[in-house]
Amino acid sequence: MNQGWPPGYGRGAVPRPPSPAITVLAVLFGLAGILFFVGVLVATRPWEQAATPTVTPGTPSSPAYSTPGGQRGTPPYATPAPGRSPAVPTATAPSSPDQPHVVTIEDALTFDEQEPGTTSSAKTVNVSNQGGASQALGAPSISGDNPDAFEVRDNCGGTLNATSGCTVDVYFKPSKEGEYSASLDIVDGVGGVLASVQLSGTGRLGKPDISVEPSSLSFDENERTGSASISNNGQGEASISASIGGSNSSAFSISGNDCGSALEGGSSCSITVQFSPPSDPGGYGATLYVADASGNNFGSVDLSGTVSAGAEPTPTEAMAPEPPPTEESPPTEEPQPDDG
Repeated sequence: MNQGWPPGYGRGAVPRPPSPAITVLAVLFGLAGILFFVGVLVATRPWEQAATPTVTPGTPSSPAYSTPGGQRGTPPYATPAPGRSPAVPTATAPSSPDQPHVVTIEDALTFDEQEPGTTSSAKTVNVSNQGGASQALGAPSISGDNPDAFEVRDNCGGTLNATSGCTVDVYFKPSKEGEYSASLDIVDGVGGVLASVQLSGTGRLGKPDISVEPSSLSFDENERTGSASISNNGQGEASISASIGGSNSSAFSISGNDCGSALEGGSSCSITVQFSPPSDPGGYGATLYVADASGNNFGSVDLSGTVSAGAEPTPTEAMAPEPPPTEESPPTEEPQPDDG
């Protein structure tokens, strides 16, 4: 008999499983609890508690930093990605208004092409102290690959006052052809570099600049010689060669040339032309050409001459200089027969 027990709950009976409704409610309550826990974590973000600076009252020094555990230390920096170096802050202004801050207005100077062995005109570097205190300065120095190719003139002196400026002049003096580079260093009183300016220039031999004057020469029976002036207005030297061509080139000749083997920059020379026409009256024309040893033409002079009827032009051979006399050897005496 199962007196006192509800139907199905007597001894030896198997308990009934919970109803589906109760199971669904239990699952919903569990999910709600998980969502509530996740919401609390997102709202509080305990893993992102950054260190905050704490400054001790009355101390002007840089603020100390407190970690979440209350320890004092240096400012936290983010861990760099693999293969990257940690970023290092670069000061662009004085850390205090009462400190000097020296900069140069120019970052680089590039000089024009300069002939080796000569010195360029000056290029100026402007130096400025943008801080609130004066800065002791040393003599500017040149460093880098070609320090001997540049020269400095210091106009700043030993001290640069706050909010003031000064200048440094730089000259380029290459010793041979090629590219040159260096760095101008503005230094403090103990040699520490405050600012730098990159320097560059090219050494190159100058080119000659030849001019020929006048553009024409005229001759007649009374005016039989004329001269052309050759000037080198450039820096490089040039070889000078002269020749006469044209339809009546035989009526003219070069009787003098003092240009030598090379005409240096800034110098001049002259070429003399002789008019030696035949006896036939009429007009004669030719051209004087001035070139270098390789045949590169520098300029030309138009030559013209006139012979009137009845004139007696001097023959060409008469205008040529007489050859120097030659020494004649003394006559040799023939031996006389011996009468004895």
